[in-house]
Amino acid sequence: MSEQVIGRDARHPATIDKPLPAPTGLTATPLPGSPTEQPAIMLVWTDNAKDPDVTVRLQRAADAGFAAGLVELAQLSGTTTYTDAPVLAGHTQHYRIRAEGPTGCSAWSSTASARTLLPAPIGLLASVAGNGPLRIDLSWTNRSYATGVHLQRATNPTFTAGLVTVALPVGTSWVDDTVAADTTYYHRVRTHYLGSASAWSNVATVTTPHAPAAPVGLRGWAVSEPGGATVVTVSWSKDAGSVVTGWTLQRAADREFRTGLVTVAVPGPRRAVSDTVAPDSTYHYRLRAANPAGISVFSEPIVVRTA
Repeated sequence: MSEQVIGRDARHPATIDKPLPAPTGLTATPLPGSPTEQPAIMLVWTDNAKDPDVTVRLQRAADAGFAAGLVELAQLSGTTTYTDAPVLAGHTQHYRIRAEGPTGCSAWSSTASARTLLPAPIGLLASVAGNGPLRIDLSWTNRSYATGVHLQRATNPTFTAGLVTVALPVGTSWVDDTVAADTTYYHRVRTHYLGSASAWSNVATVTTPHAPAAPVGLRGWAVSEPGGATVVTVSWSKDAGSVVTGWTLQRAADREFRTGLVTVAVPGPRRAVSDTVAPDSTYHYRLRAANPAGISVFSEPIVVRTA
């Protein structure tokens, strides 16, 4: 950039080069990315040269003195924005910019700094699987670009007791099948990328059941239905302190349950079952409860006599 100055001889004007004005207003805005986009930093500035022959040089460094990790990012023209991608999450990046033209360079702009952070996973859920073996099903939503997931399990909410850390590939679910019965567990997850990690997710808490107690209140009665069918209805109650996901009902012709043995699986919510049998016979019934933690002993058997 130059201007003409008229001297004593107007036929031979003197040319004086003016210094290039430095870019101003440099800002750096972190862009945390997403599961499909790497973290980045958006840079914006004001071009004060307004000259098509002038470009801008953009530098990044790991320290504010631009002595460590100095990188020449770009030589740009005709723009006042630049996206630095990808960047190392969890580390502060420092930027500066200057104008460069045929007659020289401007001073460096003021510096701008930014630090990207990986967004933590959200929506962590934990539940005991409804069928055996005993396990906890976990699911969550990832929000960051990642190369892996860390999952932690503990037996207290501060994660200082019974701590187990598992390194997982990138995913949104996991089955924890190394848990014990009648125990409260706390889980949390985080993502990691290029040595940096997100904050931990919410904590999901779940208590595994103990093996159920034997059913109580087992009783049965026989009814002769119209048309000649004989039906025995067997009902029972659940132990108040037990979690039950299923029942096993057995019928036999003898009290040792060796003759004419029939075994029926009954879904957990049920508390009664109907059994079509022969008339003028004696039947023995017993029942046991089950959940993912184990199986109860059989109840005391009952005897039903059909007419």
